[in-house]
Amino acid sequence: MWDLPGGHVTPGETPPRALVRELAEELGVEVGLPDADEAVVLVEGLIEFHIWRVAEWTGGVRNAAQEEHDSIGWFTESEVRDLDLASAMYVDLLFG
Repeated sequence: MWDLPGGHVTPGETPPRALVRELAEELGVEVGLPDADEAVVLVEGLIEFHIWRVAEWTGGVRNAAQEEHDSIGWFTESEVRDLDLASAMYVDLLFG
């Protein structure tokens, strides 16, 4: 199953700060603090997902959390449509 990088917001942390922390922990990259208003918010049951498009980062993308993830990958639109995704909402989010 494939998912977007990210994770839980810790107590006292904002969703934008969680994104910065999670991308460093999971992918080994540094990103600037995103604007909270630029997030797409998806809700599945009791879970709220804040999703940002990140176009610039510093560092080489790698699987920095091997205990959490088997692998990471880059996919074309047609490949994404054939993946087993963690949320069916991702295809509409990514490709409208």
